Amino acid sequence: MKKLTISLLLLAFLLGFSSDASAGAACFAVTGEMEFEKKLGVPGVFGTISGDLEGTVVVKPFPVEYHGVARHRDVTQTWVITDSIVDDLIGKTLVLDGFLKGQLTDRPILKTTHIMRVVAGAGKGNFTFHGWTDVTGYTPEAPVFIHESEYHGVICP
Repeated sequence: MKKLTISLLLLAFLLGFSSDASAGAACFAVTGEMEFEKKLGVPGVFGTISGDLEGTVVVKPFPVEYHGVARHRDVTQTWVITDSIVDDLIGKTLVLDGFLKGQLTDRPILKTTHIMRVVAGAGKGNFTFHGWTDVTGYTPEAPVFIHESEYHGVICP
């Protein structure tokens, strides 16, 4: 019996298993939609997420960098998960950091891509978003816009 136990421990070590429960956590592929809006006179950018992860989102955009017709903006998103196909995420707050790339394709529509990484609230996760932002009426004095995108990602609670 002792030889079997030592053999199993050696096998577990070689395969990379750990006694830490979080190390063996499953990861889940998730998809859905995100919508948010910047309204005039309301501080912050607020919206919703739906699909495999559902809840609310608060977006903190950083200053825009202009590169010809392309725009680059670092972004932090805070998601409060109210429903999910991943039970361990319900009630959690996730923080994602990343960036948005936008290209003015059909004025006043920006085609956008976000690349985001979970930095708090879950073990790990990566997301890609593809969508658009309508900047009709946007001015520096009245920075209003509407954004919609689809998300695809993998998250490990």
